[in-house]
Amino acid sequence: MTITERLRRMQDEDLVRIARSRESDGFEPEFVDAAKVELRRRGLEGEAIGELAAQAEQLAAYEKAQLDAPLNWPARIAFLLFGFTTIGIIFAIAQRHLGYPRKSFEAFVWSAASLGFWLVIAVFLLLADATAG
Repeated sequence: MTITERLRRMQDEDLVRIARSRESDGFEPEFVDAAKVELRRRGLEGEAIGELAAQAEQLAAYEKAQLDAPLNWPARIAFLLFGFTTIGIIFAIAQRHLGYPRKSFEAFVWSAASLGFWLVIAVFLLLADATAG
């Protein structure tokens, strides 16, 4: 697939993001130039590009916020109760693959806490049984 074909399949917001990128963003200059040509071909210039750029910035800010989003309290409690199970570990791994590194890290921490929580309960029950019997 050529660059032109690839760019023609992209959404306007993505093209604007590429066209307005800097060298530090990692796009090849030829790719940036081709994105600008595609925007002109679609008839998007001036004010329309400004609106799309604002939307692209909002989307980028949302995506960045998602990367740093913590686990919510119901999820933390669920991991405390069931995190040591296979399903809990698979969920923690899945969070990393879905693009949520902080949630994945916290899920593993709560899974470890879960193991400790259930070990303390087991020791307590064993001691209670030994003293009662």
